[in-house]
Amino acid sequence: MEEQLQITAFFKEQMLSARKWLKFLTILSTIGVALLVLAGIVMMFVPALPGMGAAGMPGFFAGIVYLLAALIYVYPLKKCYALVGNIERAMKQDVQADLDLMAANTKSVLKYCGILSIICLCLYAVAIVAVIVGAIIGVSAF
Repeated sequence: MEEQLQITAFFKEQMLSARKWLKFLTILSTIGVALLVLAGIVMMFVPALPGMGAAGMPGFFAGIVYLLAALIYVYPLKKCYALVGNIERAMKQDVQADLDLMAANTKSVLKYCGILSIICLCLYAVAIVAVIVGAIIGVSAF
């Protein structure tokens, strides 16, 4: 006969403790996203220093990059806020549906971060190859 999985008091205590840290980190991340948005908007709409002429254009594009970076963080933050609530309800009120959602939201956050990591590694690889090719072309030009 198979043993049923049981949620022990120790597990609940550990999850509620982890929830506090997750909530803290999610709030910090939300503040970081807000600062990214603010910096992006400032870069896009605050003119360049006097006398720089059209040199302010790169600031506009940098602002767009900052806004895109902030946008990338929205989905995992949404899932982390949901996870904080799922943990609390599942552990304090013994709600099975929230325990299931807790697992699903954890998987979603980790999958998203994993895919984003793979994308970043691929971009790094392309950048490294581009630098090597550029260096070879630059050296052969002399």
